[in-house]
Amino acid sequence: MERYRFKKIDAFVQGNSTGNPAGCIYLPTEDALSEENMQQIARELAGCVSEVVYVYLSEGHTGLRFFSA
Repeated sequence: MERYRFKKIDAFVQGNSTGNPAGCIYLPTEDALSEENMQQIARELAGCVSEVVYVYLSEGHTGLRFFSA
């Protein structure tokens, strides 16, 4: 099983708001996980975070994919 770096962040923070808890998973490549695997992980993390963003570098830019349960 592969291991990926994960951070829990407060997304959409404004002023004194604590924001929305979100998971951030850093992938080595765009296709490191299938869409089904990304959705499965988002479902498993649903008790801790509202959504999960997968971050990867691709052809000189940063790609983002968002999933929620």
